Amino acid sequence: MDKLNLNINGHDNFPDVINMIKDTIDNGDKESAKDYLNQLQEYLAKRDNNILELQTTGDKILKTLEKKVFGTKEESDVDVSLNLQAEMARGK
Repeated sequence: MDKLNLNINGHDNFPDVINMIKDTIDNGDKESAKDYLNQLQEYLAKRDNNILELQTTGDKILKTLEKKVFGTKEESDVDVSLNLQAEMARGK
């Protein structure tokens, strides 16, 4: 996953980029405005892909941790049964 840094015509945050694009349009430089919009679109697409990759990685880590902590469903069911038997033996 690539580190993303927003930098469009020297601007590094959304409000500044959007205001710069509006100013460019107001100045009549539609071609530059389109270029800046394309750059913003590319940035957002990469950012979205990175978010999806992070989500997938997080899901994999969570599943691995759940297996390590809880084991399989069958192992968990056996643990519950053994605990219930132990509690019954103690008179709970």
